[in-house]
Amino acid sequence: MHNVVLLIDDSELDKSIYTRFLESTKNQDEYRVLTLEDPNQIPQIFKSVNIDCVLLDYKLENNKNGLELIHAIKQHSPYSGILFLTGFGDETIATKAFKLGADDYLNKSDLSQSRLEITVKNIIEKKQNQLAQAKTNRELNLLRKAIENSQSLMMVCEPEVGLFITFNQQVCRFLGVSELAIKSHSFMSFTDYFNSPAEWRKFVAELQKKKVMQIEANLINLDKEKVPFEIDCNYSRIDNKDYLLFSGTDISRLTKIQNELQTLVIKDPLTQLLNRRGLIASYEKTLQVATRENYAFAFAIFDLDNFKKINDIHGHQAGDTVLTQFSDLLAKKFKRALDIVSRVGGEEFIVIVTDKDKASIRQLFNDVIKTSPAVTTPSTTASCGWVCVQGNSQIKNYDRLYALADKALYQAKENGRNQCIEAKLT
Repeated sequence: MHNVVLLIDDSELDKSIYTRFLESTKNQDEYRVLTLEDPNQIPQIFKSVNIDCVLLDYKLENNKNGLELIHAIKQHSPYSGILFLTGFGDETIATKAFKLGADDYLNKSDLSQSRLEITVKNIIEKKQNQLAQAKTNRELNLLRKAIENSQSLMMVCEPEVGLFITFNQQVCRFLGVSELAIKSHSFMSFTDYFNSPAEWRKFVAELQKKKVMQIEANLINLDKEKVPFEIDCNYSRIDNKDYLLFSGTDISRLTKIQNELQTLVIKDPLTQLLNRRGLIASYEKTLQVATRENYAFAFAIFDLDNFKKINDIHGHQAGDTVLTQFSDLLAKKFKRALDIVSRVGGEEFIVIVTDKDKASIRQLFNDVIKTSPAVTTPSTTASCGWVCVQGNSQIKNYDRLYALADKALYQAKENGRNQCIEAKLT
C-alpha cells in the first residue's frame, strides 16, 4: 500500500525533482505524489484524500509563505506529517515552522534523494505511531468511561495483601467512603470471604495458577451490611508487575429469588411448614445431634380426626383454616432449633424432636392432642402415633421409624381417636 505525499511548492522544477526522487525509490509503489497549485484548496483535498505527508515550501506564489499554511493543514489533518522546505537556509524560519507544528525541516540546497526519502519515511512512521496511540487513547478513554458508568464494582489490587490500586466510582458509592480511605485498605477488609491472611495467600496462589476464576462472596458496605456479589477474578502481569483484577456484580436480588425458590421447594405453601422434601433434608441433622449426645429421638405422626367431614360439611376453605390453625399450634409447641415440624400431605403432620428427657417429649405430644379442639374452628381433635429411640439405637432409619409411628397412629384411631399412642419397640 502506497503512502500519499502532497507537494505545495511554487517551483515546477522543484516539484518534478521531489516527485522523481520519491517515485523512483527501491519500492516504486511506496509513494504516490500529488501536487497542490492553489493553497486555498487545502480543505477540499484533505477531505477527499488521506494525505500521509506534506512537502511544504516556505516561499509560495502571491507573496505567501508556507508558515501561513501549517495551521490549516494541522486543523484539517492533524496526523499528516509536514516536512518544511526552504532555499534560504535560515534557522529562524525553521524554528518558527517547528513551533507551528512542522515535523521536520530540510534546506533545499542540501537536499538529496536519499535524505528526502529517509526524512519522509521517518515522518510518516512517526505520524502513524501517533495516530495509533491516539486511537488507543480514545479506546482507553471509552473503556474508562464504560468502567466508571458500570454498575459493577471494578477493582485493581496488588497481590501481596490486596491493597487497592485503582477502582471505579461504583466502589466508592457502595462502600460509602472516599477514594483515599479505600486506598488505605485491602480487598480483604471489605469481604468476609477470607478469614485470615493465609486464606488470602492460598486464593492468590490458586488465581495465579488458573489466571481466571469466579467466586461468590459477601462484600461489606459502610452500614456493615453483607451484600452477596458474584466476582470475576483475573490475575494479570503488566510491565513485570502482578495485579489482581476484580469485577463484582450485586446478586442480592438473584440470591433472594433463589432463596424464595428454595423455600417453595421445601415448604408447604398453605401452612409454611416444611413439606416432605424439607423434612427429609432436615432429618439427618437432628439425628446426628441425638446420636452424638445419646438423646431421646422421637418421631411422631399427627393426623386430624374426621377431617374429610369438615371439608364435606363446611367446605374446603374451612378445612384450610383448620389446617393452618393446627399448624400454628405445632409451630408454637415445637420451636427449638432442632425441632422439625412438617406437613407431609392432607391432614397428616410429622414432628421430630430430640431431648434429654423422653417424658417431656411425651408431655408435649399429649399437650397438642389436648389443645387442638380449643384452637381449631370448627373444633377438631387429632390423633398421634409416635416412636422414641435413644441416640445410640440401631433403629434410626426414616422408613422404619415412620412405619412404627404409623402403626401406633392406626391404633390411636382404632381406640377412638383424640389420643396419643407410643409404639413399642420389639
